[in-house]
Amino acid sequence: MTHAMLGRPLVHAVPGETADTTLSLRNTTDVVDTYRLSVVGAAAGWTTVEPAEVSLYPGAEAEILVTFGPPRSSEVPAGEHGYAVRVMPQERPDSAVAVEGRVDVAPFTRTTADVVPRTSHAVRTGRHEIAVDNRGNVPVEVEVSGSDPDDRLDCDARPDTHVIPPGQAVFTRLHVRARKRLWRGRPVTHPFTAVVTAPDPVGGEPDRIPLDGALVQRPLIPRNAPRWLAALLALAVALVAVWFLLLKPAVETAATEAVESPMQELAEEMEAVGDKADDAKTAAEEAEAAVEGTEGEEEPAAPETVETPVTVRLETTVPDNGTGTATHTVPAETVLAVTDLFLENPQGDAGKLEVLIGGKVWRTFALANFRDLDFHHVTPIEVPAGQPVQLRVTCETPGDRLAGVPADRCFTAIALSGVNRTRTDEE
Repeated sequence: MTHAMLGRPLVHAVPGETADTTLSLRNTTDVVDTYRLSVVGAAAGWTTVEPAEVSLYPGAEAEILVTFGPPRSSEVPAGEHGYAVRVMPQERPDSAVAVEGRVDVAPFTRTTADVVPRTSHAVRTGRHEIAVDNRGNVPVEVEVSGSDPDDRLDCDARPDTHVIPPGQAVFTRLHVRARKRLWRGRPVTHPFTAVVTAPDPVGGEPDRIPLDGALVQRPLIPRNAPRWLAALLALAVALVAVWFLLLKPAVETAATEAVESPMQELAEEMEAVGDKADDAKTAAEEAEAAVEGTEGEEEPAAPETVETPVTVRLETTVPDNGTGTATHTVPAETVLAVTDLFLENPQGDAGKLEVLIGGKVWRTFALANFRDLDFHHVTPIEVPAGQPVQLRVTCETPGDRLAGVPADRCFTAIALSGVNRTRTDEE
């Protein structure tokens, strides 16, 4: 017979720290036996026994240390987890036993957030997106709000509350509207702060995550409109001056000379005028026919460019020592202008990440150098219609597994933010 008993059947553990208990093991047989110990159950992945193998004389006893180390991640939810220490005698396997126990994992929260894009450009209303990730081990209810220090904006989050399960992310649209119109002048930058509030699981102070952003408000009347108006006014003044200073005196002189000329010359001129009138009538008839032939034809309207905010997210799940790609193709008659690039490596994988535009490598990163990384371009990167934007990942060593991602796989994502510029024809 084999006798085994846990010192504490229920152990309380804090994620990221260790807790332990003891297992008393006695050899109640009449032969020397070697016992091999292992842990099975939900807690097996983060529980160890020491020593894992022990030899006992008949009637001898040993103390085995059972250590629990739940990781501080969303993979291990808060609450009780069952386990069993299996004791396998080598001489008499039929007398193997399994001692069951429980581990109570304490709750913790870790919430991250980001605003995309950080800066929007609009005449009145800018559109942003708030990404919130729950990296704790309990569901968390978050509230999203926004404000500006100058009280010139109205911030509207849709929806403004979320309940996020462990290891998942949600997105909230944030509309930032200027309270007054900007009629003319230079564009005005309105800074604002979006706040994500998450409660503490043990009733402490809530976690507040401030996210800074800005709305660049464009004027309704372009800045160079007064210059064009002044140029038109100057042209009108010049035409009036030419009439009074050059054309009008010449006309008056010609009239005077015509009155003073002999009557014969006047008759000849009248005959010439008659001939010219006939020619003019003929030309007028021809012009009228030409106008009637072209009547109804309209010149095509100038194309207009429409800008639509857009966020493109690409994800890859790549096996160990493999390569995977994710592709977004720019729609027809559209130019994608990229202003912001966000990189995500939530598992801490090792390998290489490449961003390709039109089949050519644009940016290359080593996964081991970052978890979260972002870039912002003052001059947008333009991708023509029909061209692909690709995420290519070469997985060398997967990191700590993220919930929902298969084991031994790298999980990587990028987000491209900017605008789609589409040319449309006005009817």
